Amino acid sequence: MNKLEVNQVGGFPMTTRILDEIQKAHAVFNSLGGLAGNFTIIAGCVTVGSTVGDGFVFINGEVFDFKGGLAQSKVIIKEVVENLTFQNGNANPVIKTRYVTFGTGVGAFNWADFKRPIETKEISALIQRIEDLEARPLVGNIPIGLIAIWGQAANLIPVGWEEYTELSGRVPIGFSNDAEFDVVGKTGGAKSKTLSVSEMPEHDHAIGNSRRNTGGGSGGDENHPTSFAGTRDHITDKQGSGTAFSIMNPFRVVHFIKYKG
Repeated sequence: MNKLEVNQVGGFPMTTRILDEIQKAHAVFNSLGGLAGNFTIIAGCVTVGSTVGDGFVFINGEVFDFKGGLAQSKVIIKEVVENLTFQNGNANPVIKTRYVTFGTGVGAFNWADFKRPIETKEISALIQRIEDLEARPLVGNIPIGLIAIWGQAANLIPVGWEEYTELSGRVPIGFSNDAEFDVVGKTGGAKSKTLSVSEMPEHDHAIGNSRRNTGGGSGGDENHPTSFAGTRDHITDKQGSGTAFSIMNPFRVVHFIKYKG
């Protein structure tokens, strides 16, 4: 970078050439602003409520002071010219102060287009992530969130994937318009079932009288259809225990894994 040695004795020649060299120094700052990109908030411009503070922005190759105020949708470049009187008595434009502030008009810019540059430490982290991704084996265009079946141990799950615990101990079922399956992520079902009376199939129980044969003929018990005058309650022998039974299909345990990128 060029340097002016102005701190010298003997009467420094403050000529228009020297002033032009000083002017060139501003161009260096404009070039540095280009590193952040167009429509960038270099510093400041902090929003508090509905007000944006002062700061610096970069627009079309120039670094500008930003004079904040009540936030609006547009910003505009303004220029204030100050005339100075020369030795010949003429007043000529010398000092031009250019700044950006909220406003509308020809050449206005959308304030929403202005972004803050990524900090250096964030760039380093981003580069590291890119390097990690490039080091992985190519697997094609796998969408983030894809659920897959993994038949090996959890500690062997590939890089970029994680165990999908929402399906631990469960089986997936496809979305449909049925009331039971019309919400993604809905859960239900059971491993076993105990039948209620209303769920049993319709059936009959045969009831008969058993008596000892005391007359002629062969001995032993005989069953005769029940015949009574009037109404009586008859109870059969109890069977069953009400134990729940498994309703699970044959299965094999696997891991469900999700691609996280």
